[in-house]
Amino acid sequence: MKMFTKVALVTAMAISANAMAAQMQSLDDEALSAATGQDGITLTINTSGITIDKLLIHDNDGLQTAAHGGVLAVNSWDPAANAGTGGIVSTDLDLGGTETAGAIVLNDVALNLTGATTVKIDTDAGAAGAAPFLNIGLQTGTTTEISVDNIAVGVSGTAPGSTGTNRRGATDEVQILQSYGSAAADQIKIAVGQATMNIQLGHAPQGAMIVASGVITNGIEIKNLAIVDASVNGNAALTAAGYSNGGIGLDRIRITDANSADLSANAKINATNQGLLISMGDNIKKDIYIDAVRLGDVAGMAGGALATTKSIGALEVQGMDMGTSSIFVSGH
Repeated sequence: MKMFTKVALVTAMAISANAMAAQMQSLDDEALSAATGQDGITLTINTSGITIDKLLIHDNDGLQTAAHGGVLAVNSWDPAANAGTGGIVSTDLDLGGTETAGAIVLNDVALNLTGATTVKIDTDAGAAGAAPFLNIGLQTGTTTEISVDNIAVGVSGTAPGSTGTNRRGATDEVQILQSYGSAAADQIKIAVGQATMNIQLGHAPQGAMIVASGVITNGIEIKNLAIVDASVNGNAALTAAGYSNGGIGLDRIRITDANSADLSANAKINATNQGLLISMGDNIKKDIYIDAVRLGDVAGMAGGALATTKSIGALEVQGMDMGTSSIFVSGH
């Protein structure tokens, strides 16, 4: 009897397994949606922040030795001296290229996100069921803030190979964009309010690979930016006169739509055979406000109202209309 029970149990299990296997079929996206009420893939991203010690962009062939620029020179303000010679003449300027690899170096970069970033991924058969595409919708959190201590130029190191360390690096760095100080509050900061972006790969019925549209809450804000003139210390005449490197400091820049708290975004990005094409065409006027413009010692720009490098004042631009414009990004 026990043997019969065991045989019956094994037979029942086998029949059940075969029946289940016969009923199992692959579920496509549409069937899964009907069965579960859900469709596509949603990613909700929360992070405490991303930091990068160094971000380098290497120009492998440098600037050509034959590269020259033009300059307009005034020979003299004396009309008699200029008679028959032309007071303003065009001369050739050697740009100093050596065709040696150099690098742009971003030091101590941090990305901080306030609120969750949502990514929604779907696939679609497209027009007439014969033009498939992948759709990726992105919505950032409340605020996205990028900070950097400084941006420099340097001499590129030797490119890494298949063995050894995977670092190239740069030496003899010279800062060209500098923050107001090493403290976190003084670093260069770019803050962007909540924004949306849509990416399509495949047939892209939206008309571009990437479309950034919608409203950026509170606009875009840039803080603590100093443009450094590093040429002064190498000028014997200026150093002999007591001058040293200085800069142009911008305390805070905010960009919004005209007479608005927010900034409209309407840009399309395509990867073409000639390069990356960025098309902008919202035709909405913009307001730009710069809190303070400081000229002089970069070290004295920190501290806002307490800065020793005094401001020449604030700069305001109202209703700037850039019309329909495009930017091509490519190598040379």
